[in-house]
Amino acid sequence: MNFKSCIELLGEKDDQIRLFSAKKLLSLGKVTKEEIIETTHFLSDASPDVRLNLIMFLKKHPLPEICHTLLSRLESEENSRVLSALYKLLPLCCGSSAFPSLQNGLRESDPRVRANVIEALEYYPLEKTRLLFAPLSTDPDNRISSAALGALVRSGDALAVTRITERFADSTAASEKAALLFQMGLSRNQFFEPLIRDALSHQDPGVRKIAVKALTGYPGAATTKAIMTHFNTEKCCPVLYAAIEALSVEPDQVVDLWTREISTTGDPVTRANIGRALATIKSKHSLNLLLGLLNDRDPRVRANALESLEKYRGTNYLVNIVLPFLKDDHPRVKAAAASVLWKMGIINALQTLKNMLKETSVAVQKSAAFALSSLSIF
Repeated sequence: MNFKSCIELLGEKDDQIRLFSAKKLLSLGKVTKEEIIETTHFLSDASPDVRLNLIMFLKKHPLPEICHTLLSRLESEENSRVLSALYKLLPLCCGSSAFPSLQNGLRESDPRVRANVIEALEYYPLEKTRLLFAPLSTDPDNRISSAALGALVRSGDALAVTRITERFADSTAASEKAALLFQMGLSRNQFFEPLIRDALSHQDPGVRKIAVKALTGYPGAATTKAIMTHFNTEKCCPVLYAAIEALSVEPDQVVDLWTREISTTGDPVTRANIGRALATIKSKHSLNLLLGLLNDRDPRVRANALESLEKYRGTNYLVNIVLPFLKDDHPRVKAAAASVLWKMGIINALQTLKNMLKETSVAVQKSAAFALSSLSIF
C-alpha cells in the first residue's frame, strides 16, 4: 500500500478498516511534508486506536508545521492513551513552545498521563525541569513519584539515585516496586543492575516481568545469563514472553546457552519453553536446535518445536522432516505438524485438521481447533 491508498481507507466508515490503514502508515518509508500534514486531518477520528496509531506515525516524522494542530487537539482529547502519546509528541514538533502545555499536563487527573508528561519534559534542560520534578518525587501516587525520581536520575542527580534505591528497598507494594524497576531500566545506571537482577525472583509476576524488561537496558553476557537462568524456571506466560523478547537481542549467545541447557536439564517444561522461544530467535544455530527438539520424548516439546519451524517455511527439505509427525500419537503434535505444513504450502495438510475436528476425543478436537485458529484463512 502507498500513502494515497492509506489516506483513502482512513475515510471509510468501518473502524477496523481505518485502524488497518493507520497501522499501514507506520510501515511506509519516505513520506513528504505535505503527506505528513495531510495525516493530521484525521486526528479527530472516532476511534482512539486509530488516533493513537496516527500519532505514532507523526512521531516517526515530526514536523514543526503541525505544532498548532497538535496543541489544538490536546484541548479536546479525552482518551488517556492518546493524550499521553500526544504529550510525548509535543516536544519533538513544538520544541520550547510546548513547555507551558506540558506544565499544564502535570495537572491532568489521570496519573498515567501525568507520568508520561514527566517523561516528555525530560526533553528540556534540567534547569527548566528540576523545580517541577523535585516536588513530584514525593507524590503519593507511585507512578508519578517513580517517574519524577527516574527523570532526576537520568538528569545526573546523584541524590535521586540514592532515593530511588532506598525506596525500592523499603517498598512492600508490588505496584511500587514495578514502577521503580521500570524507571531503573530507563535510567541504565549500573548501580541499579544488581537490584533488577534480584527482582527476577520476586514472588509477584508483574514485578518479575518489569524486571526482565528493565534488564534489557543493561546489555552484556552477565545480563543475558541472568535472564536465561530465570527463563529456565519461569512458569508465568507474560513473564516468559518478556524473557523471550529480551533474549532475542543476542541470539547466537542465547542459542549456545540453550543448547547446553537442553543437554543437561531433565525438565520438559524448560525444553518446551525453549522450543517456543526459538520462533523469535534469528540465529544460524537455532534451526539445528529445533530439529533436535523434534525427537524429544515429551509431546509439548515436539509440538512447540514444530510450531517454531514456521519461520523456516521457505526451506523445502523441512517438509519431509515434518510429514511423519502427522502420524504422531499425541494430538497436539499432530495438529502442530498439520498447521506448519499448511503454512509451508502443503494444502492437503488442512484436511488432517478437519478430520481431527470430527474425532470423539475432546482433547483431539481442542488441538485441531487451536491449530486452525492460527491459520490466516480462519
